[in-house]
Parts: sequence; C-alpha cells; structure tokens
Amino acid sequence: MTEKLTETIFKRDRIIVTIGLIGLILLAWVYTIYLTNSLGSSSMGMEMISPHSLAWTPQAFAFNFLMWTVMMIAMMTPTAAPMLLFYTKINREQHNQNRPYLGTGLFLIGYLLIWTGFSAAATFVQLGLNSASLLSSGMIRATPMIGGILLIFAGAFQFSHLKNACLTHCRTPVGFIMTEWKEGNRGALQMGIKH
Repeated sequence: MTEKLTETIFKRDRIIVTIGLIGLILLAWVYTIYLTNSLGSSSMGMEMISPHSLAWTPQAFAFNFLMWTVMMIAMMTPTAAPMLLFYTKINREQHNQNRPYLGTGLFLIGYLLIWTGFSAAATFVQLGLNSASLLSSGMIRATPMIGGILLIFAGAFQFSHLKNACLTHCRTPVGFIMTEWKEGNRGALQMGIKH
C-alpha cells in the first residue's frame, strides 16, 4: 500500500513539474517566434536591435538582452528537465514534503541565472561586433572572416575536453545529486547554479 501511494505521489510530482516546464518552454518559444516574425516584417525592429551607430541606446541594449535571455530559456530549459525531475523526486524522498516544488523552482532559477549571465555576455559581444561594423543591420556577419572564425571555434569545441565534461555532467543526474547535494532552498539555488 505504501509503495503504491509513493509511486502515485512521484507520478503526480513528475506531471506537475513537467507541465510547468512545458509551459515555460512554450512561452519562451512563442515569444522567440513572435520576435522573429515581427522583426522580420518591420524595419523599426531591426534598427532597434542593431543600430549602425557606435553606441546603442539603453532600450536597444535591454531589448537585445531580453531577446538573448528568452532564447536561452527556450533552448536550455529542456536540457535541464531530466535533472529537475530527478531533483524533485529526491527532494521529496529526503524530506517527505507535501510540496517539493519550491526547491525545484529554485534549482531552475539557479540554472537559468547562469544562462542569463551568458545572455548578458552575448549582448555585449553583439554590441562589440556591431560597433566594429562586423555585423550588418540584420545581425548577419558583415565579413566572411567572422563566419570562418565561428566555424573554427564550433569545430574546436566538438573535440574539446570541455564538451565531454559537459556531456558527462548532464547525462548523469544521479552522479551530480550524489556529489553536489545541498540542503534547503539556498542549497537548491546553489545546485542549480552549479549544474
């Protein structure tokens, strides 16, 4: 009887977390697609994203940062889903909580904080490339050299130890939980950042 109840609770947790993740991912993708369609049909949007002046307006910087952040949420949240589901299960088992979702949410927030930092860095890189006239107004490389450099970096990453470390880390949620577990809400946030 107890096993059946526990199994039912874990299924319910899995469903609730999965629905929440799907909702977040869908919202991010809908916004990303909306941006793509609205910017593709209006010249005003492209001017805001990539002005040809040396200095971006604060609004253009904020818009680009938001664009990068939403794209990172859309693309990276699915990769964290297995870890989040496993974290929810372990959190409930360890604490027998009625609602282990706060810790799961904090874990996700920690994970997305890192990608938000990446979004800020990408926005600054985009600003630098734009200021150096290496991007056109449509955010397309202005010189073949930029495309070649990006291709070389992408190829080098495919053979790097960093890629293998990332894949090993992401593919083994059990190992991460066993070695990096931290108690409480602050611990959940720290684990999300580390993951």
